[in-house]
Amino acid sequence: MAVRTACLLSAALTALSGCSPVGGFRAETTFRPDGSVARTVQQDDEFDGDRSDWQAAGDAAVSPAEEWPRPIAAPEAEDGTGATIARGEFPAAAALPDHLRIGDEPDDEPDAETGVSRFVRNAEVIEYGVLTEYRWRETLTAGTSPLKMERARRRGVALAAWWAGAVLEEGMPAGTDASGLVEWIETTGDDWSADLLAAGFGLAARPEPVAATDAPMSLEPFREVCSDYGLNLPEAAEPSDGAPAAIDAEKRDAAVAAFLDELLRTRITVDGRPLDAEQTERARELLFGPKPKPGTYVGETPWAKIERVRARVLAERFGTEDPKEAGKAIGEELGGLVGPTFFRLFAASEVAYRHRMPGLLLSTNGAILDPGVPADGGTAEALFRFDVSAAFPFGHAMTARSVVLHDDRQRELLGAVRIGDRAAAVRFLERMEEEQARSAWLAAVEADDAETLREMLP
Repeated sequence: MAVRTACLLSAALTALSGCSPVGGFRAETTFRPDGSVARTVQQDDEFDGDRSDWQAAGDAAVSPAEEWPRPIAAPEAEDGTGATIARGEFPAAAALPDHLRIGDEPDDEPDAETGVSRFVRNAEVIEYGVLTEYRWRETLTAGTSPLKMERARRRGVALAAWWAGAVLEEGMPAGTDASGLVEWIETTGDDWSADLLAAGFGLAARPEPVAATDAPMSLEPFREVCSDYGLNLPEAAEPSDGAPAAIDAEKRDAAVAAFLDELLRTRITVDGRPLDAEQTERARELLFGPKPKPGTYVGETPWAKIERVRARVLAERFGTEDPKEAGKAIGEELGGLVGPTFFRLFAASEVAYRHRMPGLLLSTNGAILDPGVPADGGTAEALFRFDVSAAFPFGHAMTARSVVLHDDRQRELLGAVRIGDRAAAVRFLERMEEEQARSAWLAAVEADDAETLREMLP
């Protein structure tokens, strides 16, 4: 429940070290001179898109990592299981359907603010008469932002303090005073959660992604923060003999349990006295939920009584005793706390993206596979390869810019080929960055005013 914002978030983060990696994602895109787009995608595990949105889609085998920079086979040529390949032709970049949604839930409303990480695109075809410029920017969003995260963190602390006070008042014996725990959440818990968030930003700023086998080692900043607040979590064992780094779950759980019991005993009193062992167990179950003992089930007493207490407290605030509905309401209050790409800091989820542009490639933040040629019919290609966690917390953009030179149109308007290579094209486009110069040039092209165009070129 919400109180974990303060004292169990650290344990939840540590538990992430045991999460298995989500499926990898590959894509190939051709941005054509007319602005239309051809795209082929391959996604391991469950396909996030709708197969009916694509002209062809089929099952395929999961590709080994060394094959990822290579072209993707056609859907009808593949055979296997574990992955999906889909291909489609679209009139514009804006018509591309969603096909990677990280953090989406099956029952989410399509337009809900669910904190989903997805690809968003901006493509431009800019005609200058004597040349055409092409711009492509595709961003894997973070599903949140630092501002949303900080605001959600503060709401989480307030929600945790409310939950602790309300559920203990409702479910503990008369004479129980939980004000000490509430104060701890609002002060120490507030500081602790802020430090954990800062540690997350620090991890996101690392120069290189953490390898999947070393993922638990990446939790060291969080472990150090927890240690500063008295929760001494075990260190991750070094990877050896091909085995990934690992955290001893039993030791971790024991450390968290001991910390929580001490916190509850010292911050809650009954008739002015610290909690005894039985009262501590009841407080823990009220706050975090009952754990039935072997041979029992949650519908039996005393756990049924505890669940009823928790349901009444939730109903007072959220208007429903349905845990699922209350969970949705809590999710809305805490929306954006970390975002789906944060959790990929601990589980490798690689993207390999090949992108083709018309003409000659002028710039890209990817690896250049083919620089292309500036003539009509030329094609340039770049490769973007990164981990999904690179999108935390600002999103990760893939950019490419290219140009096609129109020699015949230059001879017609300028009397000669005045822009004949990359350097000349870059100088021209730099000039066109000035709004006044661009407007004047486009007006002259529209009017076939060759004299003005020739005067504007250096």
